[in-house]
Amino acid sequence: MATILAARGRMTRDLVTPYNVGDRVMSLIHDTEKRGRVRVGEVGQITRIIIADPGDGDATCPLFRVKVRRGTVLLDASELAPAAEAEAHLWLRRQLSTLDTDEGGA
Repeated sequence: MATILAARGRMTRDLVTPYNVGDRVMSLIHDTEKRGRVRVGEVGQITRIIIADPGDGDATCPLFRVKVRRGTVLLDASELAPAAEAEAHLWLRRQLSTLDTDEGGA
């Protein structure tokens, strides 16, 4: 299933995201905001999907309000992954970070 956000403002097409309100997702970043704090690997639930800035035209993107243990944070699609698939994303990030440090020392 996917969520379709109708075009508004200067947008010429609808936004389509694979996430729905109520989906369980895992954070891929550390983030501290006024209303909450999230850590890498923390699982939360999407409570709302919004359009970042419809005035940007087709360069806009969806943002996700995610309820986590320490409040609610606002994340974009690159900062979260489906909870069932997130472990693979985190593993890949760890592998890439070790490659970056190995190349830097050589």
